[in-house]
Amino acid sequence: MKYAIIFTSVLILANLLSCKKKSVKETAIYLSVYIKVQNAQGQDLLDPQTTGYFKPEQIKIYYLVNGEEKLYDRPNLNISRGFTIFNASTYGCYLMNVFVNNANAENEPTTTYIDWGNGDRDTIVAAIDKRENYQMITNAWYNGEELSNEKESGFLFQVFK
Repeated sequence: MKYAIIFTSVLILANLLSCKKKSVKETAIYLSVYIKVQNAQGQDLLDPQTTGYFKPEQIKIYYLVNGEEKLYDRPNLNISRGFTIFNASTYGCYLMNVFVNNANAENEPTTTYIDWGNGDRDTIVAAIDKRENYQMITNAWYNGEELSNEKESGFLFQVFK
């Protein structure tokens, strides 16, 4: 019996020592821009309490893929329409988080369109650094104007409608 326990222990130990850990590579993806939208009077146009606010169900996101505009509509995802609007209490306003197009070949700028649902349309062009297990916006332009990348908040900017 003593030999059976020793033999079993040696087998288990040998098995444990022969196992190799599988390395798990994490994927880091930073493909969002955050937009604060106000009117000329300084009212938050993403806040449902503001008269004339932008209703999320009317906003559409389009990606330019191979020269063709494609509506972002992925009902199987939590964020199925390519954006979210949330109350950012830290900033004292609502923000729109837009997930930019990353469908182009490596390191080529991509184009994302925001259709506000009222005939107004804006363009985001993003340069994306793509590597193995990593994607990040390095530069972005909103309607042709370059945006600054604040280290703490990423691409956060304000537009007036």
